[in-house]
Amino acid sequence: ATAISIMIVDETHGTRVTHLIVATVFLCSGLLIIALRPRLWLIKLGAAASIINVGVLIAYSNPVGMAPMGYLWVVAFVAYFFPRRTLVAMCGLSTLSLTVGLLFNHDHHLKLDMFIGTTASVYVVAGMMSSMNSREEELRTELERHAGTDPLTGLLNRRGFAPLVRTMIANASFTPQHDLAFVMFDLDHFKRFNDLRGHLVGDEALRRVATILVRQCGSHDKLCRFGGEEFAVAMPGAGRENAVAYAQRVASALRRESDPGWSLSISAGISTMVTGDDAMALITRTDAALYAAKDNGRDRAAWWETAIVVGPQFTPADDMEI
Repeated sequence: ATAISIMIVDETHGTRVTHLIVATVFLCSGLLIIALRPRLWLIKLGAAASIINVGVLIAYSNPVGMAPMGYLWVVAFVAYFFPRRTLVAMCGLSTLSLTVGLLFNHDHHLKLDMFIGTTASVYVVAGMMSSMNSREEELRTELERHAGTDPLTGLLNRRGFAPLVRTMIANASFTPQHDLAFVMFDLDHFKRFNDLRGHLVGDEALRRVATILVRQCGSHDKLCRFGGEEFAVAMPGAGRENAVAYAQRVASALRRESDPGWSLSISAGISTMVTGDDAMALITRTDAALYAAKDNGRDRAAWWETAIVVGPQFTPADDMEI
């Protein structure tokens, strides 16, 4: 568009031809990118070609007019859609293109002014667009993090937890042992506790449980507040025995950290991954084990072998932390 507008007001036939050629190159490049399947390298090549084209336009324009402003569109586009290293390369190419274009233009008498003004404009626009893009990316990342985090406990919520479980299942499918244990915890009689102690104390209890779960788990385990007073833990590389021992440590630590005058117990359901499991199958099986633990006296774990096995009541022993 810049080339065509300058061509209309220009009085020199040779310059008009040059502008027509440059405009044709712009048009053909755009049509080529549209016609072919979009690829990053092709778009980068198109941006570089546009910068070179603007340089050719500057070299053969008299007057130069608004031709240098053509750099701004390309640089703004690259700043928004590409990483900073690509932007730096395009800014460098635009400076080189401008320099060569002005050197070849024998009719323009304010070359230094044009160079300084154009270069300053290009780099200011590049910096502003890059900063805005970085800020937008930070806000997007922060929003995604908050969307996947439970605000009360700081643990993942189900939205943030689900894709991690699917990834763990996919990874475990490629190992011979298929080791992946899944544990669900539920605070016993928590509604009664809330009614007696108040919701603020109940919130503090949930935060304490979350802290205990984190402190007792392994570095690769993922934890989630599954809903209400329920928590879930995915333990890659762990078997049933590891999960049962973890549940015992959590129950013992919860007893140890309860305030005088009130105490909480916890029930656990445990399942390990079997061939063909998806996330729903694993969670459903674990949830069934949790209900078995609650139906058989609470304050204990239940787990799957060939069927659900209900364990004994948790004991204060085995307080060792990992």
